[in-house]
Amino acid sequence: MQEKISKLLIDLRKKENFKKFLPVILILIALPLIVLLSLQQQSFRQKAAGNVSCNSGLTCGTCTSGTSSCSYGNGTESCSYNTSLDGQACNTVIFAQVFCHINNCSSGTTCSNQQCVSTNTPTATPTPTITNNSQKIVQFPSSGTQPQFEALMKDMSIDVIEMQAGTYSGWNLVMNIDRTSRPLIIRPASGATVIFDGTGDGSGDGPFYFGDSYSGGNYYASNITFDGSNGIFRIQNYSIGATGLVWMQYVHNITMSNFQVRNITGAAGGMTSHVVYVSTDGIHAPTNLTFDNWDVQLTGQLVSALQIYHTPAPAQEVTALNWTVSGCHWGFVGRYAATNVNIEGWTISNCAISFDSQGPSGTVKNMHATNSGAPIIQSPMVDGGGNVWK
Repeated sequence: MQEKISKLLIDLRKKENFKKFLPVILILIALPLIVLLSLQQQSFRQKAAGNVSCNSGLTCGTCTSGTSSCSYGNGTESCSYNTSLDGQACNTVIFAQVFCHINNCSSGTTCSNQQCVSTNTPTATPTPTITNNSQKIVQFPSSGTQPQFEALMKDMSIDVIEMQAGTYSGWNLVMNIDRTSRPLIIRPASGATVIFDGTGDGSGDGPFYFGDSYSGGNYYASNITFDGSNGIFRIQNYSIGATGLVWMQYVHNITMSNFQVRNITGAAGGMTSHVVYVSTDGIHAPTNLTFDNWDVQLTGQLVSALQIYHTPAPAQEVTALNWTVSGCHWGFVGRYAATNVNIEGWTISNCAISFDSQGPSGTVKNMHATNSGAPIIQSPMVDGGGNVWK
């Protein structure tokens, strides 16, 4: 390089352009010096860094989180590490609020799928108990669901379902269940008030359907008893169409007794909406039905109390004793050739028609009606006496 510079100076002198090229000359002379100094400084830094050994892993404090949590990243902690920022001195670098994981589930819970869940036995699970007479009794809570209840009704190892006090909202039970081999009793727990409430249910249906051919499949129902005498069964706040709160077709040995009915509305005219509606599928006669001790308080004469209707294969052996009915359209209405229908001991008030039987055979007696329309009792229905119609 020095030779090239010398040669250039000679050439420049010859051409008398030395002054013109002086800046270029100075740059060419200084450039090697700058490169040499840079290399020396880099070598010095590398040697210095090699002499400082302070890089370390993270050192963290305690992981903390809110109560009852165990999800990933649910906690925070402060962490630090040592390093050399300039190659000569060690420095401590601090990271605050580093996310971490801790199982911090509270007492009585455990971590499952990153959530704290209760380790207690759910109270909503029906718990079977055995009585001294070997009946299997299941306690059913008001927090239980309608599908859970239907599953219990189909369980042939169960004899009794006791419903706990509370409100069972919006139920529309379809019971196509044959319990011939092991009859089933459904009742309130001792002293309990069990309320079937239709508030907000816009279906127009009632809470109980037995042997319902419209549901398809095997629709036969038998040997099922709902008995509210152990406490209170109440149906309230349903708005029904052309149906009944209790409606049935292909059934044998069904009992629905000791019920209260409150605040029920029906279709205009009152002739198609009923508390209990015994229909038929036209093939199989509904047989051996009992509806005793109903307390039915209605308004507006938009709903009838008990209807037996439709043919062929009309109902057989229907008993309804000791009803108290007010504000209805019909107290009782029967059509076609239903047989062995026994209506007895009713108190009827403020109904459009107290009693209307045109076709069924049976007996009506000890009926007391006030402020209600005159009865219609046509043969083969027999007036058994003790009736007071006002």
